[in-house]
Amino acid sequence: MNSLQIDYFIALVENMNFTRTAEKLFVSQPAISKQIAALENDLNIRLFDRTNKQIKLTPAGELIYQCFLRARVDLKNTLKEATKIYEGKTGNINISCLEGWDMSKYFSYVTQTFNQHFPGISIQISSRGFKGLVDSLEDETSDIIISIADSLSMLKSSKLFKIAEINRILTYSTHHVLALKPNLQINDFREETFYVVSDRKSNFTNNMVIEMCEPFGFVPKVVSVPNIESMMLQVESGLGVAIFDDWHRVKYNPELRFLDTESHHTVSAAWKKENSNPTINLFINEISLIINKNKLL
Repeated sequence: MNSLQIDYFIALVENMNFTRTAEKLFVSQPAISKQIAALENDLNIRLFDRTNKQIKLTPAGELIYQCFLRARVDLKNTLKEATKIYEGKTGNINISCLEGWDMSKYFSYVTQTFNQHFPGISIQISSRGFKGLVDSLEDETSDIIISIADSLSMLKSSKLFKIAEINRILTYSTHHVLALKPNLQINDFREETFYVVSDRKSNFTNNMVIEMCEPFGFVPKVVSVPNIESMMLQVESGLGVAIFDDWHRVKYNPELRFLDTESHHTVSAAWKKENSNPTINLFINEISLIINKNKLL
C-alpha cells in the first residue's frame, strides 16, 4: 500500500466513476483500475462492488475510506505543527539560571516578547547551583543554562555564548568590625575568611577568589560551603566575607554591605550541541538583546 493508491482510492470514492476519476487526475482509466486492484490485494479486502458498470463501496470499503480521510487530516495537521516546531513557533524550552540571581528584569521582557510573537512556545524557568546547572544540561532537564562562564569550563559537548559581564562585589555584614572603617579597600579584609561554594571538579570558585585578591597583595583564607545559601548565611552571621555579584539578590539585604572588587564575572549561556530545539536561538537572541539594552539605559 502506498500514498498513490490511497489518493486514487479517495478520488474514486468521491467520483464513483473510473472514467471521471481518471479525467480529474489526468491519468488513464487503466492506471486507476491497476492501483485500486493493487490496494485491494495489499489489504486483502474488496473495497468496491462492481455491477453493470457501476461501483459502490462495500461496508469494509466505507470503513477504510473513513480511516484514510482521518489519516489525511491528521497528517496535514501534524505537518503543520511540525513546521511550527521546526521554525521555532511552538514547543517548550526549559531555562535554568544560577540560584540567587535576580534576573526578573530580563526574563520578564523575554517572556513578554515570546508571548507576543511566539505564543505557541511554553517557557519554564528554574534556578540551580553550579553543579545542578551542569547536571540539568547533561540529563537534558534544561535546554539552556545560564551561569558564570568559568563554572562551565568542564562542558565538552556544549555550545557557549557570552551574554554579559557583571561586577563582583565583596560582601560583609553591617556588624562586621570593619563596617565603620572609612575608605575600605579589599586588602583590609586580608585576615578574613572568604567563603565559596564547594566545587570539587574545577575548583573555579576557590581559584577565582585567590586570583581576585592577588593584585591586592595577599592570599585569602578560603573555606568551602555546600551552596550559595550557606555562603550568605556565613556572611550574615558575621563569620566572614564572600564574593557575590551585581545580579545577586544578596544586594537587597539591608544587613549587608558591599565593596566593589574592580573585577567582573563573565556570564554565559550553554546548551548541548546536539539539542535541535529551534527555540534555543530565539531565546539566546532575545536575552542578549534585553541585557545589552538595559546596559545602555
